Amino acid sequence: MADPEQSPLLPSSTDSTSATSLPTVSLYISHALSTWNSRVFEYAAVLFLTEIIPGSLAPSSWYALGRAGSVIVASRQIGNYIDSSPRLPIIRKSIVYQRIAVIISCGILFLMLRASVNVLHAATPGLVFSLQSELLIVLIFLACIERLAAMMNLIVVERDWVVVIAGGNIPLLTKLNSQMRRIDLFCKMVGPLTISLIISFTSVKFGIWVVLVTNLLSVGIEYWAIARVYHRVPTLALKTPQSHRSLSPSNTSVQAVRRSFSSWLTPFVEWSRHAMFLPSLTLSLLYFTVLSFGGQMIVFLLYEGFDTAHIGWLRTLSVILELSATFSAPWLMSKIGAIRTGRWFINWQSVSVVFAVVFFCYFSDRVGLWGLIAGVILSRVGLWGFDLAVQVQIQNGVEETKRARFSSTETAIQSIFDLLSFAATIVCADPKQFKIPAIVSAAAVCISAVLYSVYVYRAQKL
Repeated sequence: MADPEQSPLLPSSTDSTSATSLPTVSLYISHALSTWNSRVFEYAAVLFLTEIIPGSLAPSSWYALGRAGSVIVASRQIGNYIDSSPRLPIIRKSIVYQRIAVIISCGILFLMLRASVNVLHAATPGLVFSLQSELLIVLIFLACIERLAAMMNLIVVERDWVVVIAGGNIPLLTKLNSQMRRIDLFCKMVGPLTISLIISFTSVKFGIWVVLVTNLLSVGIEYWAIARVYHRVPTLALKTPQSHRSLSPSNTSVQAVRRSFSSWLTPFVEWSRHAMFLPSLTLSLLYFTVLSFGGQMIVFLLYEGFDTAHIGWLRTLSVILELSATFSAPWLMSKIGAIRTGRWFINWQSVSVVFAVVFFCYFSDRVGLWGLIAGVILSRVGLWGFDLAVQVQIQNGVEETKRARFSSTETAIQSIFDLLSFAATIVCADPKQFKIPAIVSAAAVCISAVLYSVYVYRAQKL
């Protein structure tokens, strides 16, 4: 029986990388486990916090705000570290750091859950609330570590390893991107649905145990699988670490602060001057949204009377449509190219979110709510098709020596917009005010579509 690792991705190619056997199974196993754990914990943490501290959007918003803020602050350091280090040690560290952060977070959630039960019987409930607040701060700190490790893993695999494995073969690169995205969407569909059903039919405590045990069991397999990929693709070991200029000693603290700020700002300036700036910016702007079945919308739907199982099924339907984009986008790119494909999908998303918000604002009853849900679900096809089209452009348009730096900066920009979306629900913490961030989200998508049209116009003139 043939080793599944020996199956070539394409039947034939002039490129040596695609003509040889590739360890695709190991690559997909590692990515699937990493994505599953990340998606489940990201979704479950919102459900856990909502159950432990009910009645407000603020706790989950502060939690997500901290995650996004950590990326903004540490993006330069992460990018420089990836560029200046060998590939295998980086990704192994990202796996271990991510799992340790989640495991400790589960312990903190157990303590918060116990405190939420004790508050009902406490003689001094104020002390219990204070304890919960302190534990929430620790949880946010751990979430920052988990987010940075996940970011490191994502940049290394999707923006570097996949490009090196493809070896300049565009059809192979598109195929790898699509398969990785399908894995991501499958985990996004099945993972949250699974944890939602577990919580619905058992308890929050049992759900926390499931997340903890899953992370414990998967770390060794991830560690082994990614090493197998590295050793089976010799070109991954050929990376030449890039050194980045460090800050020179300063005579005054004021000069030190200025130099530090200038150093932090430099990658953003480089990113804004790169040829791939506009497509990167338009993709990043889409992170300024509450219309995504993310934390804010989940809390809003729970407030409106949906239970976790119903939300899980709605999210599953959304992901099924998102998966369709991983088939339609590569096909369309093969017909009209990545740039024009991106325009089709961003326009689809714009029309869908405008429909959703108009329905939601015009109808105040259940009809408006279901119109919102339907529009959001339809918009996800446009989002993921656009994501794939832009990713191919960026992978081919950014130099190898700048991939990590560019990608980490792009992730920081995405986190800024993500942060703004959570800031909107902190300001509008009452679920009755959800229409305001929903309108702002739709406006962000429309602005993104306009900016991408500018990019397409410029590209056609070249």
